[in-house]
Amino acid sequence: MHLRVWDDAMDFPKFNKALRLVDQTMSELQLKTLFKNLKNADGLVDINVLIRNLTGKDFATVDFRERVYRQLYNEIFPNNEERILKLFQEIDTTNCGLIKHD
Repeated sequence: MHLRVWDDAMDFPKFNKALRLVDQTMSELQLKTLFKNLKNADGLVDINVLIRNLTGKDFATVDFRERVYRQLYNEIFPNNEERILKLFQEIDTTNCGLIKHD
């Protein structure tokens, strides 16, 4: 079974199948208890929650996206935060936080 972080959350049968491939010695009661503890409000287990609990390490795709965004931003606009803020202040003449497009 190939699980990817972006796959849909797992219901109990899929969760059971995935963990059986990892450890065939787990009892049905152990699997049900683990599923009950990991499931979200929809009654499903998210892949990243399963990975975090199996490995003991935090895992989040949002962090990766944020790091890529920062890297791209820093390459495109190195040290230009003050310049960008000044441009926004000049364009936002009413100080309402909006830039009007004509």
